[in-house]
Amino acid sequence: MWFPYRMLFTVAAIAVCTLVQAQVTSPQIKTLSWSDYKGAPDYTVPFYSFTVTETNFDAEIVGEHNGILQIKFRTWNFLTNKSWVKMEKANAQLLSHEQGHYDISCLFALDLKKQFSQARYTTSNYKLLIDQIYRTVSTKYLRLDNQYEKETNHSLNKTEQLKWNNWIRQEMVRLLRK
Repeated sequence: MWFPYRMLFTVAAIAVCTLVQAQVTSPQIKTLSWSDYKGAPDYTVPFYSFTVTETNFDAEIVGEHNGILQIKFRTWNFLTNKSWVKMEKANAQLLSHEQGHYDISCLFALDLKKQFSQARYTTSNYKLLIDQIYRTVSTKYLRLDNQYEKETNHSLNKTEQLKWNNWIRQEMVRLLRK
């Protein structure tokens, strides 16, 4: 049985993650370019870019023994067509900042995979448990992304930006370990 689950991950001036599958151990983390931003810019807002990622998962029950379920999960993120950039404001510094948002959304997918794999599912709890894990992890990363945006001041605080870049890299390595 497959059941999909979706959550729109929308934050001003964030970036996307390409496909990150739960069964792979080293997903390819896309390096962003401005050509990834396909939406029409909104000139009524002060932001220079706006990125929307969608993080999805699906699950397949592949086995059951005495009420204990074995479930295979896949997680992935992608950039939606609602993402845009004001090309006259596009520069390397802003793109690097957007890469941080993108990478945070990849961390979300990797952490979600990890949390799903550590849970014990039964025929009576699996739906509720999957929903609880998803909501907990998604809330964590929405808060983290907002903190990133605030502390880096939309990429203007270069010292904080460097700190975040390092932290994100370390966290990526940690989550890719099994």
